[in-house]
Amino acid sequence: MHGVERGLLVTAEEAAALVARLGVNPSLAKLTRPDSTPVWVKGSAVSAIRSPLPTEQQPGAAVKAVLVIGDLHQAVREDVRTATSIINRAGNQPA
Repeated sequence: MHGVERGLLVTAEEAAALVARLGVNPSLAKLTRPDSTPVWVKGSAVSAIRSPLPTEQQPGAAVKAVLVIGDLHQAVREDVRTATSIINRAGNQPA
């Protein structure tokens, strides 16, 4: 999980339990990184969802969409349509 800084937020608590305990509203959208680990995203922080560029493909990993969150480009396994749907279902609308 990314915290206030760009580094990982390390916790012994499962990410889903942490998100539920914090009562984040609107809820965070859960997508899948190319290495199959979850990534939790606040949809309102997403400025764009797009297809990956050739340079964003990763060997042995299926990158089907890229979320643009500030200067962070988060690759995910979900395609653009699915990623958009997941973010919208969580009550978030990308900018």
